[in-house]
Amino acid sequence: SYADGYHPRWDTWGRMVSEHTSRLVWMYTEGNHEIEPAHSKDTPDFLAYLTRFKMPYKHSGSESQLYYSYNVAGAHIIMLGSYAEYGEDSAQYAWLENDLRKVDRRITPWVIVGMHAPWYNSNHNHYGEGEEMRKIMEPLLYQYGVDFVVSGHVHAYERSEHVYDNKLDECGPMYLNVGDGGNREGLDFDYFKQPDWSAVREPSY
Repeated sequence: SYADGYHPRWDTWGRMVSEHTSRLVWMYTEGNHEIEPAHSKDTPDFLAYLTRFKMPYKHSGSESQLYYSYNVAGAHIIMLGSYAEYGEDSAQYAWLENDLRKVDRRITPWVIVGMHAPWYNSNHNHYGEGEEMRKIMEPLLYQYGVDFVVSGHVHAYERSEHVYDNKLDECGPMYLNVGDGGNREGLDFDYFKQPDWSAVREPSY
């Protein structure tokens, strides 16, 4: 909604998408425009986001609505929180490892991860913002054979080859950045020289 702390904009956006959200299930993960730092210890961060969207986090054993998982149509979907703690000693890291360990590929042969800030991005905009999280969590996705990862944030499309630790690797996930649609800031046209792992990139709607 790009509310950025201005709450009436949430309502405007909610009315705008209601034709779709009334008929289809939408599953969310938080982005940078949902960050609303708490000004007191009694108020949680992301208050507007957490109040409006009730995700099935407890069902997946998560302690937070900022990261959770669910199964649908032969796929296990994992929603990670780019703006929640993700260090090796964090609750999100422990949850992710446990969640991946429990995946039954006979029931859900596909494992898909969603998050806001991309780990692989060759655009100048937001370049490297997901790097710390990638270094910490990417080995888990590789170990458990995640198929592909979907992110946004950068307002341009990019699809990777199968990649791990910035190198082509047939056992690594494929990464899709789909931050081109739905933004109000315009497209990001400025790319670096295309890396080996980058298959297709296009700044368009």
